[in-house]
Amino acid sequence: MKRYFIGLAAALLMPLYAAAQDAGSRIALTPYVCYDIESIPGTASSALERKLTSMATANGFAGMSDRFLLTAIPEVMSVSMTPTAPAQFVVEVEVEVYVVNNPEEVIVGQTVYSLKGVGASEQKAVISAINQINVRSVDTRRFLENARSKIIEYYDGRLPSIIAKAQSLASMTRYDEALAVLSAVPDCLAGYPQIAEMMVDIYTSRIDRDADSLIRAASAKLASG
Repeated sequence: MKRYFIGLAAALLMPLYAAAQDAGSRIALTPYVCYDIESIPGTASSALERKLTSMATANGFAGMSDRFLLTAIPEVMSVSMTPTAPAQFVVEVEVEVYVVNNPEEVIVGQTVYSLKGVGASEQKAVISAINQINVRSVDTRRFLENARSKIIEYYDGRLPSIIAKAQSLASMTRYDEALAVLSAVPDCLAGYPQIAEMMVDIYTSRIDRDADSLIRAASAKLASG
């Protein structure tokens, strides 16, 4: 029975590794916008969050990270009205976009977009401005490629401590937490084969533990009649 569950663990992990290979060196990066920003309305914050998500996806980032965030701080620089009838709002907006190492409060990369938007209301004009951000522009790609390189350097320099943390968690049977720590490591690192092997071992241990629990429960049920 245990062999069956161990085989199942390996089978379940195969699609994950296939996906990782298909994704190449895709790195987890979480888009995040603070909705308490007073300088823009809430609906504009939603538009900004969608734009950051599109930016991450279009530039090869994937998944969610509790460490690295893609965030932005918008500021309305000016508001004016057109002399037309009906009058339109014209806004100039600066959006500072950052990749940050959130737990360590370190800026990994940053860029600024100077934008202009027009709309029937100030809110619509701000949304129009935010929508002008080109997620595939040369500057955007350069900004995110530089951030990607620094994120890879971060994980490469901390691989021994990441492995030690995962081993410690696994020794306390906190298998899901150990797997989460390891799964954040980009598969493009030279040391990734060791990470992949550890993930198989830990996943197998988790399945083995769960199998023992199921077998004991089934045996107890049979014994009770």
